[in-house]
Amino acid sequence: MKIKILAIFIILFIMITKFQFAENIFNNGISLLLRNGFFIPKESNIYSFKETKSDYGSGGYWLYAEDDIYYYSTQSQNVPYIKILKESIKYDEEFDKYNIETWKSNNNYR
Repeated sequence: MKIKILAIFIILFIMITKFQFAENIFNNGISLLLRNGFFIPKESNIYSFKETKSDYGSGGYWLYAEDDIYYYSTQSQNVPYIKILKESIKYDEEFDKYNIETWKSNNNYR
């Protein structure tokens, strides 16, 4: 009986981890619990938010992130984070999602 329950648990675990949102939920949940400076922007959610570049210091916060709709950065000195709508980006220009200076040339960041 215990082997069947363990087998079912392992199969369910493998099936769940196949989905991207399961990975995001796990990573974001752990980060929210354990990393002091980690937060998810109000425009995003725990299911779709993905940290793409993190601070390797003791702060525990992300530098760049994205979800299905926006790119986010904490590299602004005036506000906690800025965002840019993915569909508004002019990719023919020199846009770099890891450089907020290129976001400003798109004139669509907030």
